[in-house]
Amino acid sequence: MKVIFLDIDGVLNTDKNYEEYARAQREDPEQNPEVQGRIDIIHRHVHLLFDEICITNLNSIIRSTGAKIVISSSWRHFYDDAKGRPKFGDLVELLKRVGMIGEVIGKTPTNLPRRMSESVPRGKEIKRWLDENPGVEAFVILDDTADMASLRHKLVRTSARIGLSLRDIDKALRHLGIARLSARKMHLQEAEVRHAEAVRRQALRRGKASGSNGEETGPDAA
Repeated sequence: MKVIFLDIDGVLNTDKNYEEYARAQREDPEQNPEVQGRIDIIHRHVHLLFDEICITNLNSIIRSTGAKIVISSSWRHFYDDAKGRPKFGDLVELLKRVGMIGEVIGKTPTNLPRRMSESVPRGKEIKRWLDENPGVEAFVILDDTADMASLRHKLVRTSARIGLSLRDIDKALRHLGIARLSARKMHLQEAEVRHAEAVRRQALRRGKASGSNGEETGPDAA
């Protein structure tokens, strides 16, 4: 089995997505400045936190390798099945709704021991998941941070400015077992076509007048 350990912020979105999301939150007619963080309003606009181009690039990696998805993002702390919070399954459904085609098979643990207020390096959480799930033949970590401890050599570090890029696809394919340059070139050519189409669609969407809060379908839902 091949696995992608997936961060969300800075991988499947960019700084611009957060600007769009914040604007939609402010302009929501039901927003009350005195009651922040209403779950219904958060979810009404949460699709804006995903970049169509980044989703398309992730789907290209999945198509080329058949890799499964394990969520390592801090989003798993919010979608944690706790009382009053969304369930982890809601996050999985959200990823499908915005167009991700991969199968999510789990999430990294959130209960590793830590010292006082120190955070646990994400790499240690990933290492624990790997220890508890034998049979992984190849894996890659897609993340915009570098706190991967002993697994940093498996990291494809993205940029929060542009998210998951075509260059990142090539690196991820190598980690996931596509070593031959000729084979990667073939996959990258296909990825470039999808990438260009996603760029075109996103430009058209952002060029339209804002104000629609309707549901959006993802880039590769078919």
